[in-house]
Amino acid sequence: MNIPYKDFYADEQGAVDGISSATLNGKARNVNVNGASYHQNEEAVTTEGIRGAMYPVRVSSMADLEVLKNLGAKQVTDADSISYEMNVRGQMTTFTLSGKDALQEAPDYSYYVLYEKPAFYKTLTVADGKTSFSAASGRVGKAEGVTGSVTLNARHADVEISLSGIEVDAKTVSAVIATIDGTNYALHHVVNIWRGTEIGWDNADISAGGKTITNLRYYLKDGTIRDYPVSIEIPEKEEEQQEEKPEGQPETTPEEQKPERQPEVTPEEDHSSQSGGGSDDSIGSSAADSGSTAGWQRNTTGWWYRNSDGSWPAEQWMLLDGKWYSFDPQGYMRTGWYQDPKDGQTYYFDPESGAMVTGTAVIDGQQYSFNSSVPAPTYEQDMDGKWVWKGTEDLPLGALIK
Repeated sequence: MNIPYKDFYADEQGAVDGISSATLNGKARNVNVNGASYHQNEEAVTTEGIRGAMYPVRVSSMADLEVLKNLGAKQVTDADSISYEMNVRGQMTTFTLSGKDALQEAPDYSYYVLYEKPAFYKTLTVADGKTSFSAASGRVGKAEGVTGSVTLNARHADVEISLSGIEVDAKTVSAVIATIDGTNYALHHVVNIWRGTEIGWDNADISAGGKTITNLRYYLKDGTIRDYPVSIEIPEKEEEQQEEKPEGQPETTPEEQKPERQPEVTPEEDHSSQSGGGSDDSIGSSAADSGSTAGWQRNTTGWWYRNSDGSWPAEQWMLLDGKWYSFDPQGYMRTGWYQDPKDGQTYYFDPESGAMVTGTAVIDGQQYSFNSSVPAPTYEQDMDGKWVWKGTEDLPLGALIK
C-alpha cells in the first residue's frame, strides 16, 4: 500500500522528528535510486515530490477498502502497467513498471492485493472516515559491522553518508529511521535515502553537527525490518572538511600537465567508483577563473581532476587515458599505498604519475605482485555512474596479491 510519510512514521520507534521531503526534480521517477517510494503522477513529481512509502498492510474488512477509495485510492492489479522515459546520465532510458510496482505513480492509500501473507506488516485502522497505521509488526533483525564515511557540503545534501557493510537493494527500501544521540529522525527518499546505501540531509532538516548516529533502522518493501547499530560521528563544522581543499591553482606547464582526455567508462571495465565530488566554488577563485575545461589541474597541494561540469572527483576512482586513478575526500590524486574500505583490498599508486600499479613492482627495495587480470567483473556500474563492489571472491584489478 502507498502510505504517506506522516502516516508511515507516526508509530515507529516512538515519536520521530519529521523531515521535509528533499526530492530532486526528475529523480523521483528513477527506480534505481528512489527505493520503494511513490508519487502521485508525472506532473506531481516536480510540484509535490515523493509522497511516501510502499509497505505491506493488513486490512480488516472490505468496508475499510471502500473508505480508502473514497479518499482517492485505487486498486492496482497485475493488469496495470506504466511506461515512461527518463534522461539518465545523458541517455534516454525507458522504465516499465507492472503489477504492484505500478503503485509508484498512484494516489495515497492505493493498494495491490497480496496473494501471500507477509511476515511483517502494518495494520490499518479506519475510524470516522480517517485512517491510521500501527507500528510494523514482527521480529526486528540486526546486523553488525556497518560503517559510514561522512562528507559535508556534498553533491546532493549538506551531509551525505556512504555506508559500507550494508547489503540492500535500493529498489526495496521503504523507509529509514536514523537514531542520533537518542533522537529518531525519519528519512525520506532520494536525497535522504539515496540508492539504499547512502543517506543524507540538509542542516535545516537535521541539526546533527558534533553528534553521533547510533542506529539505522531499515524498513524493506517485503516487510523486513533490520537494525544496523553504528557509531558514525558527524563533524561539528563544515569548515573542518573544507579547510584542506585546494585554495588556489597556479599556472601549470605543458610538462606538468597530465593527459586531459577522459575515455568512456563501461560496466565491463572493472573497478570501483563512489559518488562525485564538489564544485569550483570550494576550490578557490583562481580555479574558478580558469574556466570549466575538463582535465588535470595542479596547485600547491597536489593534482586534482576537473570534470566538464566544473566539479571534481572526491573519494572516487576514475579511468583516465586507460589508467586507474583514485582521489581522496578533498579531491586530490592519491599516491603510494591505499586500502579501499569498500572491498578491503590494498592498492599501490605510482608516486609520480598516480596511476594504479598492476603486475610485479619493486617498492622500497621489496618485490610485490598486484592483480593484472580478472576472470569476470568484480565491480558493476549503476545508472548513476557509481561503481558497486559485487562481493565476489575474485581479486579486483590492481589488488595486492598476498
